[in-house]
Amino acid sequence: MRFSLLLVNFLLYLNHVQCAYRNGSYNLLSLLSSNWKLRSYTSLGLNPPKCSVISSHHSRSPYITMYGLSRHYTAVLTGYDLHADKTMPRPNKGILYGLNAKVRPSITGKARFLFHSDFEMPFIKHGKGDEFCCHIYAPPLKMGPNLKAALGTRYSDPKRFFGSDEKLDIIIKSEGNPNSRRITSCCFIID
Repeated sequence: MRFSLLLVNFLLYLNHVQCAYRNGSYNLLSLLSSNWKLRSYTSLGLNPPKCSVISSHHSRSPYITMYGLSRHYTAVLTGYDLHADKTMPRPNKGILYGLNAKVRPSITGKARFLFHSDFEMPFIKHGKGDEFCCHIYAPPLKMGPNLKAALGTRYSDPKRFFGSDEKLDIIIKSEGNPNSRRITSCCFIID
């Protein structure tokens, strides 16, 4: 909290110095601050990312709006096996239902997207819905062999089943993405 207050005060000071530079009086710090951009401040994580979801018919991707992220990222949609018995214990999701390879947010940190790279979901009967999660990975993922094999297949294909979300994370990192990490998740129910 103290760091964020200091940062806000420093940014206000830079703005004041920049205004003084425009009016004809300047110093060394004002000359340096003209090259700094607001975009570099928005990714400091002062506010946690938030999301909103508009679900649609099962054959169309849910419409997701993310707030608070300023860098490019990959969105991965996972969920439970909809045909499994819900009364029995199940692993933590792990079925790949959708992927958006690269989302580019605006300078304000807002991005709206669909899962246009890949989306495949079974028919969901009304009242029989389940939980799904949109996982955000930054920097954007490079598609490894397991993800490439899963893309374009039917929802019931075993290539889409990764065991759990945690195992999917391990597979993503082991397939050439050591710097990419899951930075947030947005979970919702489609019914």
